[in-house]
Amino acid sequence: MQDNITMQGLILLNPGKLKLNNIPIPALKPGHKLLKVTHCALCCTDAKMWKYGQRDLITPRILGHEICTIDQLTGQRYIIWPGVSCKNCTYCQNNAENMCNKIQIIGFNYDGGLAEFILSPEECLIPLDESLSEDIACLAEPLACAINALTLSNISANENVLIYGAGPLGLMTALLTKHYKANPFIEEINKDKFELSSEFRSTLNIEKASKYPDLKYDLVINATSSPESFTDGIKKLKKLGRFNIFSGLIPSNSTIPASLINEIHYKQLNIKGAYGCTKAQMEKALQIINIHKEDFKKLITNEITLKVVDTGFNKILSGKSLKIIVKI
Repeated sequence: MQDNITMQGLILLNPGKLKLNNIPIPALKPGHKLLKVTHCALCCTDAKMWKYGQRDLITPRILGHEICTIDQLTGQRYIIWPGVSCKNCTYCQNNAENMCNKIQIIGFNYDGGLAEFILSPEECLIPLDESLSEDIACLAEPLACAINALTLSNISANENVLIYGAGPLGLMTALLTKHYKANPFIEEINKDKFELSSEFRSTLNIEKASKYPDLKYDLVINATSSPESFTDGIKKLKKLGRFNIFSGLIPSNSTIPASLINEIHYKQLNIKGAYGCTKAQMEKALQIINIHKEDFKKLITNEITLKVVDTGFNKILSGKSLKIIVKI
């Protein structure tokens, strides 16, 4: 497959310290494929792991879980569902493998896509046809997470949906809301970050929520970690409305006031969490990206190399970029 026995890999040695090294190419083992990485998208979780670490992260580690690859022997391209589940538990047997208690995540527990090659379990591979380019195919994993959230929220046509956060995940959720023929509204307090998405929002006619201060919503989704998105969002729901906790919230010393709990009670609100995605949802995401190719291209603001990934992480954390794609 390759002339050398080493590859370039970007290794997170510890929080804040990345090093681009020549490292051994992973040895092939049963049930796996050794694949050339073509593109790997960076997400906010990657950036936070780089800067702060993460509960389940053991360093040294190659980050990256939004990955497009090619089999150099056959020419077949694949994206990778980043979960490695047990396949035997109740969750796995009921198509909820993202809830598997023994799940391991590529880019967290296994080395990820910020390297020239990756050793992937064959069960995680999703073939990519000729109709999609590798850069937007990388976006299937975050879009699949949005599919999971909206599916769990039982979204229906013509509903009004409030989305907190105009980062890539919030914007993908808004696009998906439109795809399901519902009406997305976005709330974003960072004016510069909001302006980054102006072309994307204008093309899809996605409105800013603050233009409609009295509007009540059928569904609220937080694509931001701000605790205020929960306390504010509950108040903006209609009776029988739903709140989906899509992004984990930043720990806060504040407590939820009794008045807010009572609002959930009296309005009979439904609160549901959403975490990750299944392989089937990633397959569905590819179909949706194929329909909206030009819209997804507008989400990519930078294409970079492995040498400057730390700069990319800083841009993500400062809200100065949407999706950054590492071309390898």
